[in-house]
Amino acid sequence: MARNDNPMRSMLVRQLRLHLEDTYRGLIDLSDVSSHDAKEVEQHFRTRALAAMAVRDVMGVEPADAAYAVIDGDRDYGIDAIGVDAEAAHICLVQAKWSDNGGGSLTKDASLKIKEGFEMLTEEDFDEFNNRFQRLRDGVQDVLRDHSVRVTVIMAIAGDSTIADAAKKPLQRVVDDFSTYFGAHFEIWQLPQLRRVMRSAEGGQAVDLKVRIDGCGRVEAPYPEVYGVVDVDQIAGWQRDYGLRLFERNIRNPLGGTPVNIGIIETLTQEPENFLYFNNGITVLCESIQRSATGRLTPGSSGDFLLKGASIVNGAQSVAAIHRAYSSVERPEGAEPARIKITAIEVGAGNQGFADRITEATNTQNRIQQRDFAAQDQMQQHLKEAMLRTLGKEYSIKQGEATSIAPDEGCAIEEALEALACANPDAELATVLAENPEVLWGRSTNGYYRRVFVSGLDEYRLWRTVLLHRKAKQSLDEQTKSLVNRGERIAELGRFLVCHIVAHLLISDRIRDDGYDWDIEVLEKVPLLTKSVLARLIHCVNQNYGERAQLSALFRSVAKSRDLAKAVVDDYLGERNAPVLPDEYRKDRQRKSTKRQQNAVALLVQRGTIADGTRLEFRAQTKPLRQKLTRWLAQDPSRSVAHWRNDLKEPLVWEADGKPYSATGLVHHIIELATGSKGSPLQGTLYWLVPHRGSIADLAFKSVDSLPFDEDDSLSFVGLRQRVVAVAGLAEVP
Repeated sequence: MARNDNPMRSMLVRQLRLHLEDTYRGLIDLSDVSSHDAKEVEQHFRTRALAAMAVRDVMGVEPADAAYAVIDGDRDYGIDAIGVDAEAAHICLVQAKWSDNGGGSLTKDASLKIKEGFEMLTEEDFDEFNNRFQRLRDGVQDVLRDHSVRVTVIMAIAGDSTIADAAKKPLQRVVDDFSTYFGAHFEIWQLPQLRRVMRSAEGGQAVDLKVRIDGCGRVEAPYPEVYGVVDVDQIAGWQRDYGLRLFERNIRNPLGGTPVNIGIIETLTQEPENFLYFNNGITVLCESIQRSATGRLTPGSSGDFLLKGASIVNGAQSVAAIHRAYSSVERPEGAEPARIKITAIEVGAGNQGFADRITEATNTQNRIQQRDFAAQDQMQQHLKEAMLRTLGKEYSIKQGEATSIAPDEGCAIEEALEALACANPDAELATVLAENPEVLWGRSTNGYYRRVFVSGLDEYRLWRTVLLHRKAKQSLDEQTKSLVNRGERIAELGRFLVCHIVAHLLISDRIRDDGYDWDIEVLEKVPLLTKSVLARLIHCVNQNYGERAQLSALFRSVAKSRDLAKAVVDDYLGERNAPVLPDEYRKDRQRKSTKRQQNAVALLVQRGTIADGTRLEFRAQTKPLRQKLTRWLAQDPSRSVAHWRNDLKEPLVWEADGKPYSATGLVHHIIELATGSKGSPLQGTLYWLVPHRGSIADLAFKSVDSLPFDEDDSLSFVGLRQRVVAVAGLAEVP
């Protein structure tokens, strides 16, 4: 009988397979492959279960939630599972490769495939993905639109062969590009890492760290503590060996390529001798601290320690940056290693409460941010004095300096930054502001800070720009309330671009003139101008980029934002009347046609637009509602599904209980079951979608718009039925 060339690997694969069986059997959806050969179905199960296991470990969710995150199948674009955490603005993308003999590996084609999926997500090209993705779509979209979004990409491979650089590069490149602006992290998990993940899921092996600490100090009570300095060489392999289990007690995992982490890597590689002084160090909580030598530890000496049951609760970003730097950059021969401060605290195995308090304290103490350095800028100090002396206004430049300033009494530096960025002649700053305002505080040679707070800025320009910005935002808020659908979305995403255009059209050199009546000459013009600019922006977006353009990607593009700003200004200065917005964008027109909408839904039944038995999927229309319902819906996939029947009163049969409902009635029922309250009034036909065709409301509008109704027609259903018979030649119904 032939023996496997690596029996240890075979044993590990067998253990992993049994773990997947025990944990995910019955949770993984295999309905799309149920007609396949039994062996093929089993391979699908193992691949999908492996992807779910990765999601569970990274996102910290239950097995059922991890299984719900699996989207593997046709049109998955290389992504086998997507974990979403809206509160943490975190997405985990997993591609899994199962192999019964442990021979799985990563190919260039597989890397290119998930690269394509990653890019489609960032472009919000969601319609091409399969139905399993569509149930996660809104949560993914919400996170991708959050300026603090971070993405973890995991390649989970049931194998231990060496991965060629050519196979990793396509995916690593797109992750690095994403990290330029946001946080992204890419890991390859092979059998050794998968074993640790499996053990962690089963409450298995703890993290035990061996470390040599120089310049030791020790505290004996009330909790034993050792502190000192370590070479980062020792730390470089920790994340490779233990993965995210290393940060089990931390409030967050490593954030990937953030500006801070990039700075850590630059210091490590360019001036390692200074790393000790530029870094706050790391804090490790342990079940026990064991020293290898006997005798008393002399203060300032070196010691070898075993930190058992360890978890890094502060310094996760430093550990991840060290791992990344030492994985990609070779230290010059003979160069001294960088060093970092370390504190290890022995809290015991059962003292979770105290451990949690340490974790919270070490992560919530006030930290110096880029914004804080502005308080040291002499320009800001001069502006603060001039605002008070000349205008009698407060200007807060330090955090905590003024807990609140009444709007008519002054402003804080954050508001000034926002207003001045929007008023800058280049739309780039408004685009960056909408994406991530923290970037504007950057004070490097190519940083934005000096482009916002330009040389020669005085108190008149600062204060009047703030007043203009406030008025424009207030006016825009009022306009946005009157919009729905795509019009509302453009107003939200283009918020700062509208403010930029308004400022561009109103600000002149007279802004510095003491005798210039800013209220009459400028502020009184803002409401009407804002309304006009917004209407023109919506029109230009649709005209220049089409009504199906991905708005989030559009407004993230500096080049396209510049083009839109120029198009709107040219249109306005051309003295053409502002365009009239489509009815479907305007809430007032929707209210006038409520009866028409209701009749149009009835018309769907009359015309048989939707076939009996058609599957419909629930999609919440607001971010707060999505956050309330996502977990509840994930617990039972049937809760998100209804089936159409051509009935005038109760056209939906809910898959979860088999009972008929109206569209709005079923939405309220779902909300009540999930939250205990029916919620606010809503239009339920917007919440139920026929895949690849649109919502019930969309289909109803298309049906109604195909008939010659007057704009304000408010016929009863009987009148509508007669009109349908006369116009469309449909048969009467009893």
